[in-house]
Amino acid sequence: MIDEEKKAHESESTHDNSDEKTCSPDKNQYADAKKLSSKAMLCSLDFSTLVTLLCTIVIAFSAFFTLVAICCQALIYFCQLKEMQKASHAATKAAKAAEDSVILAEKTRLDQRAWIGIKGAVLTKQIKPGERPAATVRFTNTGRTPAQRTKIRMWIVMSKPTSNENLERPEISEVSSGPLPVDAVYEANIEMRDALTQEQVDGLITDTYRLYVYGTIAYDDMFGRHWTDDFCFFNQPVGSTYLAPCSESSISP
Repeated sequence: MIDEEKKAHESESTHDNSDEKTCSPDKNQYADAKKLSSKAMLCSLDFSTLVTLLCTIVIAFSAFFTLVAICCQALIYFCQLKEMQKASHAATKAAKAAEDSVILAEKTRLDQRAWIGIKGAVLTKQIKPGERPAATVRFTNTGRTPAQRTKIRMWIVMSKPTSNENLERPEISEVSSGPLPVDAVYEANIEMRDALTQEQVDGLITDTYRLYVYGTIAYDDMFGRHWTDDFCFFNQPVGSTYLAPCSESSISP
């Protein structure tokens, strides 16, 4: 009886051990699968992190090289701007030098050119009936070089008081056409075509008429420039040989 119970107990123990042995492989497989899953997850996580890190590094390098390129481009633009400023400054300086050269040349021409001035005019005949009035106008070259191709044209007329611009030119007398040296004085003479009548003399006395001596002098300077000056004089009271300038510009200082 006791032996049967002992055998039954051993049989149950054997069955339990068999069950434990049977279940044990399942537990091991689950643990191994869990470990493999964890490793796979870890590997997957490590690969994703590595890719992200690599992308971040690439982006950082790209941004760095972009910044370097922008800096290089900015430096190139800066250098180009400096060169343009230098070129602009050089051009401005050259233009200023050319302008100064022109001004200096103009000053030199004005300083060295011929200057013919009108120094005055006088009557060479008394004003009286039956006489043909005559006058002399004096010119002088006060410049530093001779005047070339000098031409003087003069008129002498009776007219009511007027201005030089309104005087007619009925008679033209080309008195001179040649050079006028420095400091030289030239006297141009002119005589009226018709003799004066008593009525004209009376008009001169009452200043209802005047005797005008006027004209133009033209000449070239040594630099090839052409110059012209007008002059105009009129009589004073009968008996005086002095001819007064029609305006301040009719006589040179």
